Amino acid sequence: RQSVSQIDAQTYRVKFAGRPNKEFDVTKPSQTEMALYHGAASSGNWSRAVGSWPLIFQQAQGLDRKAQTFSERNQFMSYSGNLPGEFSDNGGFPYEGLELLTGKKFETLSLSHVKEPEKLGKLIEKSLESGAPMVASTLYSEKTGQSTPDGFNRNHAYAVIDFRADGPHEYVTLRDPHGPEATREVDLATFSKNFSALSHELKDGEN
Repeated sequence: RQSVSQIDAQTYRVKFAGRPNKEFDVTKPSQTEMALYHGAASSGNWSRAVGSWPLIFQQAQGLDRKAQTFSERNQFMSYSGNLPGEFSDNGGFPYEGLELLTGKKFETLSLSHVKEPEKLGKLIEKSLESGAPMVASTLYSEKTGQSTPDGFNRNHAYAVIDFRADGPHEYVTLRDPHGPEATREVDLATFSKNFSALSHELKDGEN
């Protein structure tokens, strides 16, 4: 399992469930990094409640990626991070973080390849019922600071935290990790229009 221990006043040591034989030493996040990560001053209360551990984990993931060989990295979909030290290189993928944190296997489903929306709803519902984490990636843009047609940040990942059906209509609830109260429920059609991929855990017997 993952753990964080403080080595000295400025250094934390991180061990991930997905890398049981490795440890990563990271520098304590600065106030500037904390402000950027947690949405600046308006998110101050939430920032203090959550603390610095998400940014510590994020920086440790960057060190893990940096240590990988060229062939181990997926070079075709990488995009630049938005924060100081984010992934410590040129971006990362949700499935990488999920596998690193849990030690389990994940796959990424391209939403453009989903031809039967009802199957997508069943996949989301089943994954959430099992307690497995799930992350959705928004549409890509070469420019930073851009939004999707319905106001989601492009080049960003949102946690999928709930699913519900209301008659023939299905809805998912998404959470932005960079916001204090950034949960939003949308119908499945809106979800598919604004998001490009869904990373979910592979269960035993699945390819």
